[in-house]
Amino acid sequence: MPEPRPERQTQNRVVALFTDASHPSGLGYRYLGNWQHREDNRPIEADILRQNLEARGYPAPHIKAALERLKAAADTTGTTLYEANLRTYQLLRYGIRVKTDLKENYQTIHLIDWDHPEANDFALAEEVTLKDASENSYERRPDLVLYLNGIAIAVIELKRSSVSVTDAVHQLITNQEEIFNKSFVIAQLG
Repeated sequence: MPEPRPERQTQNRVVALFTDASHPSGLGYRYLGNWQHREDNRPIEADILRQNLEARGYPAPHIKAALERLKAAADTTGTTLYEANLRTYQLLRYGIRVKTDLKENYQTIHLIDWDHPEANDFALAEEVTLKDASENSYERRPDLVLYLNGIAIAVIELKRSSVSVTDAVHQLITNQEEIFNKSFVIAQLG
């Protein structure tokens, strides 16, 4: 039986698949870095989203209003994860109708450009440390987080080949518990 590969070696290969332009099957994601020690990691990286929306020509006041609506939809306070996820999904899929002046018409801000995928910012960060707000300071660190225009859409947890699939699935379920940053899971599609 072959020796199990170290998790880090596998992680490097997966990162290269997503980010290395010279990789034969490369996916063209932008590498955001190792966020293990970065403060305040969020499921919605507002600066990245704002930059993408600006690059696609949306005016700053509309972007600000859209970001406020998205953050409110993703907030799990007083609601279930399912309900917050549904609200967030609808905004990601259909856009956010905003207007900043009573005299103007509504404009739809599309957080994801479904018609022109190349206009989106696909990015990956490693070791994204998530901390809860409680005094217990629970912490989780997904191996990889995929971002679409600054919105976390997927978490990839890598395991050594000697770790069972059951253990890996159990960790992902545990990571979604409220004490382990339920709010980070909200922006993930599906």
